[in-house]
Amino acid sequence: EDCVNSMKAIFLISPSELVDTTDARKMFSTILQNSLDKMLGIDIASLSERLCHRERIMTTAGDGVARPHCYDPKLDHNIVLMTRFISPINWPTGSFDNKPVSAAFFILTKSDVMFRIKFGSRLERAIRQPTFDKHLSDADSFKKFSEAFCTQFMRDMKPSIESTEEVNTPSAHISKTICHEIKNHCFVIRSCVDEIITLTNANSNRKLNHAVKKLNQRIKSIIEIWELVNEKGNAT
Repeated sequence: EDCVNSMKAIFLISPSELVDTTDARKMFSTILQNSLDKMLGIDIASLSERLCHRERIMTTAGDGVARPHCYDPKLDHNIVLMTRFISPINWPTGSFDNKPVSAAFFILTKSDVMFRIKFGSRLERAIRQPTFDKHLSDADSFKKFSEAFCTQFMRDMKPSIESTEEVNTPSAHISKTICHEIKNHCFVIRSCVDEIITLTNANSNRKLNHAVKKLNQRIKSIIEIWELVNEKGNAT
């Protein structure tokens, strides 16, 4: 198991996993236990339950990748656990495009909304790249991608973190990040609406159902971001 550490987060790349997908809680517990068992103060049962609760609200799987995430006030650091499955699995809570999942990126934070949103946004952009699928093809390629992705992410984050600390206005920086993320979702939603109109006129029911699911996923993502903002505001 490889670990990329930073002042803001701990990144873990786990070996290829072979898991039982019939029970989401057991699956999450197995994956977390294999990677986090040596870290003090980590409550595997609590994290597994929080991840299950989040997945029951809305699946985070799609495009061959799952992005399970949760908050836990007991955590001392942000933790990102990247794992690749030996063979694609049927994600326990389903996927919005009905495709099997080849890898999962677990994003675990104490209450860091900005980190979760920024990492998730960068990950979505990476997944949409035409070359991403090849990184899921074997363990070595996935490891190299994960290491490079996390290193670049923290390098890009560092100036933002430092400038935020200097002016002591984290809320302004979070607001800018959230606006950028919502803007990205809105562009996709607009594209989905255009696609739905075209498919409706062409009477292509199968493709239409997929487009509607994709649109629904993006709308839910915006709602989720709004809920995260409210949660952060109530916490402060």
